[in-house]
Amino acid sequence: MTFKLFFLSFFLGSFSLSSFCQWNLDSVNGGKMIIKSIPEFTDHYGFTDNEGGTIQVYKKTDFQYAPGITRYSIHLQHTDTAGQLLWGNADSGKVLYQTFDDYENPELLSAKSDHAGGAYILWWGKAAPEPAQVYGFRLQHIDNNGNAEWSGNGAVLFETTDNSYPVRDAKLTVDDAGNAFAVWRNTTYLYGNLYAQKINNTGALLWGDSGIPLSLTSLQGEFMITADNTGGLFTVFEDGRNSVYDTVSGEFDHLEIFAQRINTSGQPVFGDAGIIAAGAVGDSMILVSENATTNFIQPDGNGGCYFVYGHFIGVDGGDVLLQRLTAVGGRPWGNFGVLATGEGQGVTVYDYRLYKKPNGGIAGLYSLYEGSFNDLPLHLQHFNQDGSVQYAVPIKVAEISYFTTSSEAAQYDAFFYEDDAASVVFLGSGDSLYIKRQQVAADGVLLYDLNGKTMMYQTTKMVQIIPGTTVFNNLLWQDTRNYNSFSQERDAFITKLNREPSATRRTIYSVNNGNWNNPSTWLNNIIPGP
Repeated sequence: MTFKLFFLSFFLGSFSLSSFCQWNLDSVNGGKMIIKSIPEFTDHYGFTDNEGGTIQVYKKTDFQYAPGITRYSIHLQHTDTAGQLLWGNADSGKVLYQTFDDYENPELLSAKSDHAGGAYILWWGKAAPEPAQVYGFRLQHIDNNGNAEWSGNGAVLFETTDNSYPVRDAKLTVDDAGNAFAVWRNTTYLYGNLYAQKINNTGALLWGDSGIPLSLTSLQGEFMITADNTGGLFTVFEDGRNSVYDTVSGEFDHLEIFAQRINTSGQPVFGDAGIIAAGAVGDSMILVSENATTNFIQPDGNGGCYFVYGHFIGVDGGDVLLQRLTAVGGRPWGNFGVLATGEGQGVTVYDYRLYKKPNGGIAGLYSLYEGSFNDLPLHLQHFNQDGSVQYAVPIKVAEISYFTTSSEAAQYDAFFYEDDAASVVFLGSGDSLYIKRQQVAADGVLLYDLNGKTMMYQTTKMVQIIPGTTVFNNLLWQDTRNYNSFSQERDAFITKLNREPSATRRTIYSVNNGNWNNPSTWLNNIIPGP
């Protein structure tokens, strides 16, 4: 499997034609607007409220707030299980943090559910308006009413007077017990020491005032984190300790991948320096940075983790691999793990997303480059905990293109059921980028053809599935229906999808023998897949 490039994306689930249900049953103008006027490239995080609704955290910029003044703010919105907005309206939501000058521009870095109806929100910002020049990584906790529970700007993880800091170099995760974990870099350069902190829902810093160093080599690059769900944290990171640094190019001749686990009391399990997570000293490896729309690491349910990485071979070739590490640092899948597609070498992985299955094991949804950026089909593979694959040949689930995977917004997502059935949502090929859906039975049989089932006839910028109740999931997307074709703004919408799995295909028919491509001639305005 040739390693080419990673970008970003997403997934969902369900199984009968009647399972699609909008709060507004209109396949052109349907859905419930939850956020109005989101500028392009604005950070937006959505997740479950654990009661069938969703919480949205997003940043807004008002360039015309007042003459010569720009307003920057981090907003919250809550949608209940009936689709009602609970915190203000689509224009406002609820304001968590607000500043009025460029030098106070906050950077929203991450937001995660606390598994109890609230959330943790991580951002980079100033401690106070001018003249104070203290910047830092800050964490706030909101309750199920959207109220900030910690005084001031929340818990301070790291502070500096240097505003040239790499503010994207911080990540957040939450364990099943509702504890938050953050990891950040302590230098203005790409490489430096990584520090970890554990924070409970009272805002207490549990691993000292400055956090715990993952390794003291000072040469750590990209990194991934996941809670081990035993009160500790698992991290995987690039490291240049055994490399040669080129002062002209500013790069190492190679990087290796190391891992560290910190237990619940803040003690490094793998020693002060960590352990090699894949391969051996001298192997050239790469991690791809996670963000709001990617999943490259997941807990294994036993204190360990699964993670995706690249292994370079030769000048520009290599493999995309999936590795498993145990709680004690073992590598039960071998030194390198298994090919992340579950099939032979020679294919070019363009984009990859990793999902933890409810019944154990892991699933990978990924796109392959097949000679053209107009042909990047989505494939699905399931891995058991022993590293064996569920499908002898990965399931090709949809046809997508470069337009679908070239954005930093979520372009596809999936949901997996207890019986291994899956539902996938994605943006169709070409410039239209309509939301489409595919349903995959546990045996790999597709309900629709590779074009999927079109669900919304609007040019869409992102799509995400958020778990709902035992009956349905929430489908979230952003589209440009209210803006001209050159606008960089869009609005966010939500609807719900029935989660009822069904292994049987359904007979579908037109309401009045109408035009196949005319939504009004079909039941609930939903055109069936070919």
